[in-house]
Amino acid sequence: MLKTIPETCRILKCGRTSVHKLINEGKLDRVKPLPGKSLITQESIEALIEQSMT
Repeated sequence: MLKTIPETCRILKCGRTSVHKLINEGKLDRVKPLPGKSLITQESIEALIEQSMT
């Protein structure tokens, strides 16, 4: 499943800048189906949350 940047922000309780930083650091996987559109994989969001809990 794929999430938009705003949905990812709500799930992670952070801002757009933080989400883009996590993408650039390779901690979130981004899919670009169209120019100007970024979607984040649910699996990478869950992995990041799980990693932060340990």
